[in-house]
Amino acid sequence: MKPILIILSGLMIQACAFGADGQILINQATVMAAGGFPYTISQPGSYKLSGNLIDTALGNGIVITASNVTLDLNGFAIVSTANNILDTSAPKPNAYAITTPSNGPSNGASVVTIRNGMIRGNWFPIGADFQDLDSWTLEDLFLLPAGFNETFLMLGSFCKVINVTAPVQDILVVCPSVVTGSAAHSVLSTDGIFTKSAGVCSFFNNAVVRP
Repeated sequence: MKPILIILSGLMIQACAFGADGQILINQATVMAAGGFPYTISQPGSYKLSGNLIDTALGNGIVITASNVTLDLNGFAIVSTANNILDTSAPKPNAYAITTPSNGPSNGASVVTIRNGMIRGNWFPIGADFQDLDSWTLEDLFLLPAGFNETFLMLGSFCKVINVTAPVQDILVVCPSVVTGSAAHSVLSTDGIFTKSAGVCSFFNNAVVRP
């Protein structure tokens, strides 16, 4: 009977990693069990937070290496309590709450949706160094990096930004993209900045905020 009980226990532990709707659940315990931050999403699919994520180290939070990923923050927050990455007295590398490998424009994960939650603390919320995030959708998010002075939320082409509040960030997208119902320091397209832009961006029902 003991071997059977051990097998059943293992199955129960694995089942706990999935929600009733089949989404893969992520929380502080699963991140730590996987080796800590950054937590890597390497397979396409639907993921959902089942609790807040708090990163006390200076580094990326979640790295998405697969395309066709949906990450539902489920009303929870991804928080960094590490030292401010923009502290010029002690230069540190950039860190992002959610990012994709920086291999040059259009070489990161695409067709990614991030929705329904908050990102705050001492990192850049969503982005990648020198990397356009093509075909990303950001929806129903509150983004508040701590102590920053007007940073960019820089996305690629064919992106959608819907109901995102980013009071200390400029939302910058490559056309064609859509930004609607959002509030930010400013909303800009890359037309005239990067030659990659092609097409028309749609900006409507957005608000400019100056905290």
